Amino acid sequence: MGIFILLLVCVLKSGVPVVGKHVVTVSQRDSVTLYTGVTTDQQDIKWYFKNAVIAEITGDQSQICTDDQCKQRFRDRLKLDHQTGSLNITDIGKTDSGEYHLQFNSSSDSEKIFKVIVQGFSVAQQKNIMEGRSIILDAGVILQNETVTWYYNDILIALVTGDLSDICTDVECNVSNDIFRDRLELDFWGSWSLIIKDASSTDSGLYTVKINKSKSFSITRSVTVTINVPSLILAVYATAFLMVGVCSCCIDLLCPNGVRMQRNDQVKSHLH
Repeated sequence: MGIFILLLVCVLKSGVPVVGKHVVTVSQRDSVTLYTGVTTDQQDIKWYFKNAVIAEITGDQSQICTDDQCKQRFRDRLKLDHQTGSLNITDIGKTDSGEYHLQFNSSSDSEKIFKVIVQGFSVAQQKNIMEGRSIILDAGVILQNETVTWYYNDILIALVTGDLSDICTDVECNVSNDIFRDRLELDFWGSWSLIIKDASSTDSGLYTVKINKSKSFSITRSVTVTINVPSLILAVYATAFLMVGVCSCCIDLLCPNGVRMQRNDQVKSHLH
């Protein structure tokens, strides 16, 4: 009886029953989307951070960061999906760590809690690779049951579902996509990093990986790849350097040391 009363007091104290709590670990500069799991035509939605409303949808109206403190903290980095009410935070930083509360205003009020933990910086956001070499793009730490999707300039180029029921690269994902022509590989040792063999100048662009954790949240990180082609100027310099070396060797072969020394003495005496 005492335990029942204690539980009843806890429920009354909290006010709103929690239907789910999720821990979201991201790196700085990542983007994260927190999913509601509903559609906005079913109920109204409010997002809270540090006990303050940061986004809400009521009927056909939506609002993001209505107070100055919220605007200063997030600086236009919040986006709200008007169909689902899901919250997207771009270019995430240390100050964004904390609990995000999602409250539903329906017949039986309830809420979800997302505990966001922001760690060190994500993988490199820029890569410079020489033409002909392989490109290795790290997806970061991948946990079980996470779906990993790779995009090249918003074109789907690789996919791995959480249960491994679907794995594809390049034309296997999209028949009309023959950009890489069997040069794509996925690292199957748990990281699902993307490997591009024999890089060419056409491979330069924006690569994005989206890591989807069930229907709870997703993490997105991007890297800009530049393929460097050896320039003509460098080739000219290399050729000139090689010619100087060859000429020097020829002089050494054609002119004995004694002759060179004698000529040097003659030059010195002439100057004096």
